[in-house]
Amino acid sequence: MKGHKFFNRLAVSLLIAGLSLTNIPANATAEQLYNNDAIDGEISRSSPNYRFRNMWSPNTPVEELRGEEYTFNAEEGDEIDVNLDIERGGFSPVLVLFHAETNKQMAYSQNNSFTYRIPRSGEYKLLVLAKNNPRNGRYTLEISGLDDRYNETRDRWDDRADRHRDNREYDRQNNRRDNRRDNRQNNRRDNRQNNRQNNISSDRQQFLEDEFGLRPLDCRLRRTMVIVNFRENGDNYTLCAEPTRSIPAGTYDYNYRTRNLDAKTPEEFKEQCRVSVGGMCISR
Repeated sequence: MKGHKFFNRLAVSLLIAGLSLTNIPANATAEQLYNNDAIDGEISRSSPNYRFRNMWSPNTPVEELRGEEYTFNAEEGDEIDVNLDIERGGFSPVLVLFHAETNKQMAYSQNNSFTYRIPRSGEYKLLVLAKNNPRNGRYTLEISGLDDRYNETRDRWDDRADRHRDNREYDRQNNRRDNRRDNRQNNRRDNRQNNRQNNISSDRQQFLEDEFGLRPLDCRLRRTMVIVNFRENGDNYTLCAEPTRSIPAGTYDYNYRTRNLDAKTPEEFKEQCRVSVGGMCISR
C-alpha cells in the first residue's frame, strides 16, 4: 500500500470534518484493536448501518453506510498508520475515526489507508464502511503506531484462537497477513531506496553537466558513450553521457582527489567487467 495521507490538526479542520456521525445502531458491537493487529473483517447485508450527514454542504441528506466498528486506546502524539486490504467483494471503502468520549470526528478517508497523529490521549472509534452494498466485502484491517504498553494487559493469541476455531484456517490466514505485511514493508523499503538512488543519480548527472559539459544519456541505449563510475563509501554509481571533443567515448573513474575523470585502459575495463554489450559493461 503501500503513499499515505497525513492528517495534522489543520488538515482535520479543513478536510476531514465534512461528515458527522448522527446515529450509532443499537446492534453495533465494536472489536478492540491493538498495536500491529491484523484483523479479518467482513461487511455484509447484515452489518450495522451508520448514519452520516455532510456538515459542509447545505441541505445534504443523511447518508447511510454499512460497516463495522472498532475501538482502540492511543496516547497523545502517537502517529497511527491504518491500512485496509480488501480481499474480495470490490467495495469502495470509507474510513472514519472518532474520539470515543466526545464522538467528534477526527479523520475521514475514502482511500485504503491513512496516517494520523493523535491529538489527545483516550479511546478512539474506527469505522470501516462500504459506499456500495457488497454481499460479502471481506478485508483485513491493520493498525500500527500505538503505544505498546496497551498490549501488556491482554493475551493476544488467546483472543485470536477464539476468533479462529479452525486451526488450519487460522494458520493460512495468519500466513497471508504476514505475507501482505512483509510485501508492504518491502515495497516501502524499495521505494525509499529507489528514491535515494534517483536523487543521487540526478545530482551526479547535474555535476557531470556542470563540471565537464557532458549531457546525460540512458545507459540502456547500447550506443557509443561516455561511462563514468563514482565510487563512494563502498558503493558504485555508474552514469552515461554523450562524448565530447575533450572527453571521447570510453570508461572513466571520477577522481575525488583531483576532481578529474581518469580514463580506464581496456585491460582494466576487462578485468572489472564480466559482461559488456557494445563496449558498455552491464555486469561486474
